[in-house]
Amino acid sequence: MVYGGLAMLALATVAGAVANSLPRWIASLAGVVLAFAMLGVVWLVVQLSRPRLGFHDGNLLVFVRQGPPARVPVTAVECFLLGRGATFLPGRQFAEVETVTLVVRISPKVEALRQQSTDPRLGSWCDSHITLRGTWCEPLTVSRVNDLNARLAAAQKAIRATARDLQTNGQNAAT
Repeated sequence: MVYGGLAMLALATVAGAVANSLPRWIASLAGVVLAFAMLGVVWLVVQLSRPRLGFHDGNLLVFVRQGPPARVPVTAVECFLLGRGATFLPGRQFAEVETVTLVVRISPKVEALRQQSTDPRLGSWCDSHITLRGTWCEPLTVSRVNDLNARLAAAQKAIRATARDLQTNGQNAAT
């Protein structure tokens, strides 16, 4: 919202400078503001296009902050739940509006994953629960959450099978 407003203001100033021969320094300043506003818009589009969840090397990747994703071992994830929460959108018209959320329940036995810092616009992470706000992701439905839970169960089963195979092969090699 802010970036779009800045971009429009700067663009109008540049257009006015060209049309009305405003001083060159005003046009230059407006051009700089326009460039920064456009960079902000590009950054925002990149952030909004990132997935909120991913899977790689036995880890659930959770994109709820700037930089690299938080890595949660799939074996520590208990389930996915559907919930509701605040949108965190600016403006009074959104103060009472709620959005669908996706809650990732992590085993409370894993102390290191009880709480992490997040971008509050994207989600929160406390008491072994990661809450992803549905405002910035694909539509969340019961069938989508059921699909995530099925995929989680399959990944956990594959990890247990691999661990069992490694243990069996290790015992056979020792004898």
